[in-house]
Amino acid sequence: MKTHVGSVVLVFIGLLGLLGLTAGCSVLPEVQPDLTRYYVLTPVAPAPAAEAAPAPERPRRISLRVTDMPAFLRGQLMKVRVADNEVRFVDEARWAEPLESGLARVMRNNFDLRATAVRVVSRADEDRDFAVVLAFQDCEGVVQTGAARLAARVDVYTSGVDAKLRAEEEFSIDVPGWDGRDYRALAAKLSEAAGALSDRVVTLLSEAEK
Repeated sequence: MKTHVGSVVLVFIGLLGLLGLTAGCSVLPEVQPDLTRYYVLTPVAPAPAAEAAPAPERPRRISLRVTDMPAFLRGQLMKVRVADNEVRFVDEARWAEPLESGLARVMRNNFDLRATAVRVVSRADEDRDFAVVLAFQDCEGVVQTGAARLAARVDVYTSGVDAKLRAEEEFSIDVPGWDGRDYRALAAKLSEAAGALSDRVVTLLSEAEK
């Protein structure tokens, strides 16, 4: 009799455990879809005014270097400025590569599209006319004005051991028309801004020759 009662108790305990497991499974959160989207900067052809400018006899050969940028700009999270001293990092909208790498890549690609005016050389043994140094300071959406902002310091040096600064500029551009929510559009407008910077560098190279 005792054996029979013990078996019943064990079965009852087992049923309670099974019910507990079932109840536990029912409260597990459902797997949520990953809503993260990844974006890239894309090359932009020269503006019509830049194309209309007289082309040099041969492309100006340059080395291109992107120096360090503010720490808050680095990495893959897209940045949005919501106030003069407040920046928001957008977790669901990210660059597909670190921003510093993307800016260096797209500037090289932009100069490839402007090959009649400038050619980027990378081999150390290749002759070059100038060294272009870019220090990016802003690359973000601006909620207050509905614009994409790109800012960089541009320094143009002569080549060689005794390099001299021949041109410099604090470049900044706001491309309007961003609604504050469409991050694909923001990436496109920042690409447009990088295209404008590329055109400006070509102009500075022309001024540096004088």
